[in-house]
Amino acid sequence: MGLRVSSGVAVSVCQSGRVCKNGAGVRPVGVRVTVYLLRHAIAEDRSASGRDRDRVLTGEGIAKLETVLRVAAKAGVKPERILASPYQRT
Repeated sequence: MGLRVSSGVAVSVCQSGRVCKNGAGVRPVGVRVTVYLLRHAIAEDRSASGRDRDRVLTGEGIAKLETVLRVAAKAGVKPERILASPYQRT
């Protein structure tokens, strides 16, 4: 997986996705890795609970996300791993 940046600090990440100690299990230099970043789609302004993490996607947000996913699939995007937030709108 190469390097992961968290709070401005780069750490080595093993092929298993876990942080490696002493670089063990890190992909060799020169191996190309493509990273796609996808932010959540349009979410409701406020949730019933009042907690930000509970905001869900709106109908428009779901429709736009479905469009993005169709375009990505047609472009041949096939992620090996998906890392997602625990928030409802993810």
